[in-house]
Amino acid sequence: MPITNYQFENRIFFAKENGQISEDDAKTWSEQLKEATETSDLPIIALVDAMDVTAMHRAAQQIFAKSAHFDNLLAVVVATNSIASLQSRTIGFLGRRGCTRIFPSLEEARQDTKQILAQHQAAYK
Repeated sequence: MPITNYQFENRIFFAKENGQISEDDAKTWSEQLKEATETSDLPIIALVDAMDVTAMHRAAQQIFAKSAHFDNLLAVVVATNSIASLQSRTIGFLGRRGCTRIFPSLEEARQDTKQILAQHQAAYK
């Protein structure tokens, strides 16, 4: 399965993407993200490890872009390789403005996720 390791804890919805991402893979991810946004009392972040993605179906890109518009979603933070980086940037342009953030490593993406959550938390104190 190209998208695995779904986890939702501490306002972070995480998933690992591998290989070729199909339309059905994107639909499953989107449905699970939607459920997480609807069950959380506070806005969440989608953290995606796409370091091992080799290709992405065009319909999958459109689904990911539409998902960026979910209510209660602060950002989609993506760690991606150079091959999939262009596709991730395209998704970002098609999605909600400023929602998708792209990094060349999972560690940098995790740090950004923590920073966004900290800033959001401080804004509500």
